[in-house]
Amino acid sequence: MPPSLRVLILLTSIALSLLLFGEQTPLASTPDSLSPATARPSKQTAFSHEALTVLTTDDRGEKLRMPSALFFDHKANELYLLNGGEGRLIVYGPDYFPQESLGKGRGIDAPVGGAVDDKGNLYIPQAGDTTNPPRLTILNSAFLPLQEIDLSTMPEIDDFTPQEIALSHSGKIYLVGNESKRALVLDANGTFSHWLTIAISKNGDYHPNSQDASQQTAILKNVVVDALGNLFFLSEETSQIYVFDAEEHYLFSFGTKGGAEGKMSRPRALAIDERKRCIYVVDYMRHTVLIFDFTGAFRFEFGGLGWGPGWFNYPVDIVLGRQGHVVVADFFNQRAQVFEVALPDFPTRPEKLWQKGVAAPSKTGHTAAQK
Repeated sequence: MPPSLRVLILLTSIALSLLLFGEQTPLASTPDSLSPATARPSKQTAFSHEALTVLTTDDRGEKLRMPSALFFDHKANELYLLNGGEGRLIVYGPDYFPQESLGKGRGIDAPVGGAVDDKGNLYIPQAGDTTNPPRLTILNSAFLPLQEIDLSTMPEIDDFTPQEIALSHSGKIYLVGNESKRALVLDANGTFSHWLTIAISKNGDYHPNSQDASQQTAILKNVVVDALGNLFFLSEETSQIYVFDAEEHYLFSFGTKGGAEGKMSRPRALAIDERKRCIYVVDYMRHTVLIFDFTGAFRFEFGGLGWGPGWFNYPVDIVLGRQGHVVVADFFNQRAQVFEVALPDFPTRPEKLWQKGVAAPSKTGHTAAQK
């Protein structure tokens, strides 16, 4: 048989094999794999994740120290990272290259997080110190001061220290405190609106107006607003996420406490991906990112304790970046990791869970004009 004919037969055989069986690829994680732990609902899953880049330096070329918070400007495609060891906000451009930073020269001396509104204005909550009270600093897109809101003047502020912030579509500002059972709600002008608490039963389930003597209120850790204006409150204490509509009516909650796959031990933050119809939750103690669909059902997770790309060492925050990239603040690894995550199609918001009209969470401290 001529060599050219043998080559033609071999190529034809390869083409037929690919057509019949498709390209064979390994699973994202197998028992013998050295890759980070991954949930495997089925062998046919389309789930995969890849660490695209690792952020380890600031705008000065110095190594990051304990990155503790993240937020993203979707208009400018800029990532903000709080370099906790120095108390500065580092700004990364669309290519995730560090461009500049915000510090004491801009009045940013004790930042704990931040958010960006649709005009590009920055809302930066700051903890109090010996010279300044806890406050909310608002800068424009050029980092020039617009407003400084002294939180110590709010009614019944007590020992509330701001920790997380979310901006509603109506302009309301939601501030979650450090180890606090209350969320501070301000109107679009920064004026006090009310305190919001979430009543729960002994096992952590939402339980308003209960006569149960063990009823308590959840310690809140994080708050996020989705594209429809719904509010997602995360409790590290109960390992549950409580979802409310834009008018603060309760919709549903999800999450189970535990140390096994699909459960949350010490969840710290969440991010919502509207395009992929999922919710990412970062767990500090399990060193993982969990993925839930819009029904609240657990689907996948990735990560694990480690030091190479794709592993975590006590992650503390998560945000969606450019093109839906998942960015995780990897605290004790002194870095932030940027992931590309591929997922199968998840269900849309089911009406039986996302309907309005259920009792709202407790509000206290309304101004006289609201009574």
